[in-house]
Amino acid sequence: MANPLNAVSADADVAPRPTLGPHEGPATPEGIPSMSLLGSRGPALAGAVLALSAVVAPLAATTAPATAAAAPLTKVTLKVSNCEGCSFAPTSAVEGASVFQTWSAEPRTVQDGTVTFTVPTWRTRGLVFAVDAPWAGRYGAQPLVTMHESGAKVGSAVTATQAATAKAGHVCFAGTASRSITLAVKVGRVTLKDERGRASVQPRAFAAVTQPYLGDSRRTDGGVVFTQETVFC
Repeated sequence: MANPLNAVSADADVAPRPTLGPHEGPATPEGIPSMSLLGSRGPALAGAVLALSAVVAPLAATTAPATAAAAPLTKVTLKVSNCEGCSFAPTSAVEGASVFQTWSAEPRTVQDGTVTFTVPTWRTRGLVFAVDAPWAGRYGAQPLVTMHESGAKVGSAVTATQAATAKAGHVCFAGTASRSITLAVKVGRVTLKDERGRASVQPRAFAAVTQPYLGDSRRTDGGVVFTQETVFC
């Protein structure tokens, strides 16, 4: 597909667990300076730097792994209907964060109806999934998984007709503190015309049960929310 979501960072910094938004509901040693920079005091300063490095390096080696190990992870599994071989890619970018604070993972392909991602638990807040299908044509924008159709009650089942006729939807998942969650995702096909009037088949992917969400709703085209940039929730 053209214009995939902009993947900015594959790693996340350690941060507190997420606090869910209001729409909650059931869900399932840098190197030593060179002598030329130290001037006439080079030998003395170099000795001091060496001594400091000998102390700092062991500390860094012992504290960094401990910090990284403290970050909880969540296994997010998408149970996908009618889209074997399709690929999904998660991104998390919460409104107000700088571009360096976004998180994303490489796309993974649905096999035997499922696809799983390991996500830093605090990054499940504002999680957005892009979807690509091997049978989809060119459209000029990236289709996303709709987590909640506007006006629907969180936790309610969504039919294909409801998804197809929804005029707006939310794509930002509110997040979870759980270590493992499974989201059922249904995928249909819809023929749409792009800005040049060219028709193509696109995937219409939506959560089978409306999920708690973040941010404002987004307009749909044929029941599909599209984007041409990173989605900030």
